[in-house]
Amino acid sequence: MTRIGLTARVRASSQRAVEPPVLDGLSATLRRGAAYSVIAMVAVQVISLAQTLALANLLTKDELGLYIAGTVLTGFLVSVSEGGLRGALVQRETDVARAADTVFWVSGGTGLLLALGALAVAPVVAWWNSSAAAGHIAAAAAGTLLIHSLTNVPDGLLQRQLDFRRRLVVDPAKTVVYAGTTVGLAAAGFGVWSQVIGNYAAMLTWLLLTWGMAGWVPGFARPSYRLWREMARYAFPLMLEGVVFRIQGAVETLIVGKAFSLDALTQKQYAQRLALLPGNALVQVGSYVLFPAMARLAAEPVRLANAFRRALQWSWIGAVAVAGLTIAVGAPTVVLLFGAGYHDAGLAFVAMAGFGLGVALQAAGSEVIKATGHTRLLNWTTAASITFGIGLLVLLLPLGLVGVGLAVSATELLVGVIVLVLTTRVLALPAAQLFRVLAPPLLAGAAATAVVMQAGSATTAIDLHTSAWMLVTIAADTSLFVLLFAAGMVLLAPSLVRRAISSVIRHIYRRIAPADGIERRDRELDRPTVLIPVAGSDDGLALRAYGNEEWVSPVARTLPLHTIEETHRHDR
Repeated sequence: MTRIGLTARVRASSQRAVEPPVLDGLSATLRRGAAYSVIAMVAVQVISLAQTLALANLLTKDELGLYIAGTVLTGFLVSVSEGGLRGALVQRETDVARAADTVFWVSGGTGLLLALGALAVAPVVAWWNSSAAAGHIAAAAAGTLLIHSLTNVPDGLLQRQLDFRRRLVVDPAKTVVYAGTTVGLAAAGFGVWSQVIGNYAAMLTWLLLTWGMAGWVPGFARPSYRLWREMARYAFPLMLEGVVFRIQGAVETLIVGKAFSLDALTQKQYAQRLALLPGNALVQVGSYVLFPAMARLAAEPVRLANAFRRALQWSWIGAVAVAGLTIAVGAPTVVLLFGAGYHDAGLAFVAMAGFGLGVALQAAGSEVIKATGHTRLLNWTTAASITFGIGLLVLLLPLGLVGVGLAVSATELLVGVIVLVLTTRVLALPAAQLFRVLAPPLLAGAAATAVVMQAGSATTAIDLHTSAWMLVTIAADTSLFVLLFAAGMVLLAPSLVRRAISSVIRHIYRRIAPADGIERRDRELDRPTVLIPVAGSDDGLALRAYGNEEWVSPVARTLPLHTIEETHRHDR
């Protein structure tokens, strides 16, 4: 009896995991998801930064570069192990239970085969890097491919359900485990192997927490070859995009490592890690919050277009501000964090300022393309990324690490423009709307950056080698930039600033004012609700709330409506 009861509970839990998400109050859900993502991202980045600073003092540059060289192969194969099927599972609307079982067995089998393949190819890694230790690291890291593949289904189901606990719990927990294990073992003298062991500890933490939160267990639905083929057609461009991204990163690493030295490779990786921080935040919020929501809005083009414009606008404002600050105070900030020996990394970091701008142009648009099922359009961005990425790197290599940074920035910006063009085709958006979104922040950011650069106090402080003075000048220049950027936005986009201030005030008021039981809906993202008096059979009058299924504008229309709720009844 107990065994039957347990089976029934597990089956019910698995069934709940594959049910459609609740879309009532979508705007509030997205705000909550974005807030959770930002909180998790800040926690992760703070912990990662502390861990990076600690390892920079505990390990040598050669040890750090050795780990990078030894894990290039597994980093590349991670994209293949996922195969884009997680995205297909998130986007899917029908037969989700069988689709989940199908993805589980396909991705698990693929992960096992790739792990064995990576183990077999480890000697090639040793030969290429002229280091037996690099080969040993490659062989030891092979098992992470299988672990990663087993996270695809529970991660995808949590994302599909708009369940943001993963962002709030799993990512920080994984980062804490990695940082604690790696720093502790490095301090104990484990050298480069501290990172290998720390990576395994983090991956196992990820695996256990996601399976526990998803509440899904395989075996209650039958895998389907037909479903796999259907999902594979959707997923192949995503897999190709991931594979090309990894190939591009591996080729860049090999080129920089061969052209310069392990020290230069380490400096490039540190600069790129810092440059990736804002971009990764946009990608994480976009892929984990926007993608599942936009997939549910794919059949409602007006709401989808509104969601895209809003996401593009705010991500672009943030990216422009970060890029301007990077150009103005990026180099002294890197020197302050890592020491005078990382001056070249600081210059490369400044050269990579355009990376975040490119990612901001891509983040919302790529999620629209995936949500609407037009994944084949991403083949254009994939081809552009590897062509421009490697081509510009080779072309600008004579400029040293600065040339590497410029190649990274230019590539992302070009790909971002291509994504915008493709998105306007999908949503039929006029170019004038995009101009009104992009131009004000760009002009405000450029003006603020020019003024701060003209002051040049933080950049001059590098030569003084006084950490306290550098910190003061960086803080002063940052404050000046923020004030100038805000003033520029007030001047160039006053209505946007007024809406933002009003939204903040309303949010604060709702926090401190007594609840009135009235749900405030977003005019652009939520379906409108209309109260209509309806005469009852007993001469009473009832107020019923209706939601408009055929919603094509922010104004409620009395076209086909369906009852979603009944409120208090009043007698005449």
